Amino acid sequence: MVDFARAFAVINGLSLDDINGVFAGSDDPSVQNEIAPQGSLFLRDNGQVWYKFGASDNEWRRLDLPTGVTSLINVDTALEAGGKYMSLATSVLTHTLPTTPNSGDSIQIAHARVGDATINNITIDAGGNTFAEDGTSTLVIDVNGGFAEVVWNGINWFVFNYSGITAV
Repeated sequence: MVDFARAFAVINGLSLDDINGVFAGSDDPSVQNEIAPQGSLFLRDNGQVWYKFGASDNEWRRLDLPTGVTSLINVDTALEAGGKYMSLATSVLTHTLPTTPNSGDSIQIAHARVGDATINNITIDAGGNTFAEDGTSTLVIDVNGGFAEVVWNGINWFVFNYSGITAV
């Protein structure tokens, strides 16, 4: 049984685990030096979302989330068909596409402009399949704010829409 008292704490914010948390308020956390562990989120009362990317109290970046984003991710992740992902890559990450997709399945993934994408890039693994454009099994988002939308055509993943990626 889950120990909810340990899993969730609502003292000065919502703690999601023993390290990261979600905090809220009306001010810009980078100006107010909001104290929080690296990797935390800050939800402003005006709808803005901020991400704690560094150790200093003023190292917050605003996330401009595209409409329809279904998941924020900051660890290696198996992606699901229909997902619209915003990756908070503060280290090199690999996100894997479904291994047995259905024809027409699509997935969108974007780099959230936190950290440096040339160093902390995102590899999209074709899940044992290949990309139609060049026959490779990976593509890399290596530009801050870069994105890719891929669609399974029944044989390969087709890179339908993209910016800031290599290997296409």
